[in-house]
Parts: sequence; C-alpha cells; structure tokens
Amino acid sequence: MNFKIITPLSHLSKLDEFKNLVKISNGLEARDIEHSKRYNELVKFYHSELELTQGWSKKNLESLKKTISKYPNLQFVSFHMVTNNVEYILENGVAKGIGKPLPENHLLENSKINVAFFKKEFPTIEILVENNNDLGAECYKIVTDPKFISEVVNTNEILFLFDYAHAYISSINQRTSFSNYVRDLPLARLKQVHLSGYGYNNDNEIFDAHELPDKDQIEYIMSNLSVDLLYITIEFYKNIKQLLSITKLIKTMGFDG
Repeated sequence: MNFKIITPLSHLSKLDEFKNLVKISNGLEARDIEHSKRYNELVKFYHSELELTQGWSKKNLESLKKTISKYPNLQFVSFHMVTNNVEYILENGVAKGIGKPLPENHLLENSKINVAFFKKEFPTIEILVENNNDLGAECYKIVTDPKFISEVVNTNEILFLFDYAHAYISSINQRTSFSNYVRDLPLARLKQVHLSGYGYNNDNEIFDAHELPDKDQIEYIMSNLSVDLLYITIEFYKNIKQLLSITKLIKTMGFDG
C-alpha cells in the first residue's frame, strides 16, 4: 500500500516553521479559511464546507467555482454531510435541527444533483464525501448512518474520506462497536483519511477535539485499511512543532511510500 501525506492549510501556515512541514508533505489541503496564497500551487485537496446532501444555491455554486479556480493543481474536493436538516443551530458544539428533517430519499437526491453539477463543471477533479460525527442529536441520525454514507458514495460513484475520530464518536453514540460501525462504511472507495484525537467535555460526553492522533489510530490505518494509494491528513492545529513531529512519526512507520 502506498501512503501520501496531505497537510491542511490553517493559521499554522502563516508561521515560518510551516515551510518545514511542507517539505515533508506530498501536497496540501485547502479549507474555507484565509491562508497565505504562496501555497496555492501545492494544493491538491480542497475540503469544502458545503454539504453534499443539501441543496446548493446559485451563490454556493459561484463560490465553489471561484474557490476551485485558485488552485491550478487541484485533484480532489471533499464535502460534508452534517445533519438531516436544512437549517440547524449549534448548542455547546452540538447541532440542533430547525424544522422538519429532510427524508433519506431527499438527501440522496440532493447528492445526485450536486454530483452531476460538479462532474459537468470539473470533469478532471475527483469528489469525496466525509463521514461526520454523531453527537447524539436526532438531526445526525441519517447522515451518520454508515449504510446511508455507503449509498451516497456508491450511487454517485464518488470517493470516501474516512475521518477516524468521527467514526469512533459515532460508534459510541450509536451504541455499537467501532469495528461494526466501520464495517458498513464504503471502504472499497476509500481515498483519504483524516486523523485527530477526540476528547471528553465536563459532562463526560465525547467530541471531536482535534487533538494529536495517538499511535493506535495510526497503526489501525496501517493494519486495517487496504487500498492502492491512501492520502493521510492530520487535523491538528494547536502547535506547529507537535504537528511536524507526528508527521515525521508517520513517515518513519512506513507511510509515505
């Protein structure tokens, strides 16, 4: 298996030390945040905030086209599936749906429309969709169901972005084992992995803390995921030296072939 490291652009990319991280990475992942334009040509992935299963407005489409035009060497764009609802609010980091949730067939149909648009506009760029974390609220029920995620990926013939922490959190809140949850995800179409550490709040509720991933996560990816080429992205933004250290560790463990 061949592994490549794709480092996300963040506020850390404004630091001089980020250059050292770029040197040992195989490309960069852009986000919907402000960052230095000097790295635009190195961006191979763009992680959009748009939800694949929600209707995209004309404004959304124009913004998407404008963003993609910034990156001449872009190869992949990934999208979210956050909730079943068109609108939601965040309460202590947990989404609460507003109004009636969209039914499963409506969510799937939205994904078909959006994928068809994207493939027509950007025929050379591959689409990925990421598994979100189920934080226990009703509005997460459909979009974090691994079988629904597989249906979206397989029906649209797109690729899968596996977020380890999201999957672990979802398995806890859905009261199933991690292995059972992962088993139903579309791993046959896996292309990218997001690694980060989860945490617990004062009420002992698990959440996506974006801490450093531990060695168990890295070894799990190495031992259990089997694809010809996998891109690894470390979602840690708190300390550039620690991010550089964990990236080097991954390379010494046999990734980045």
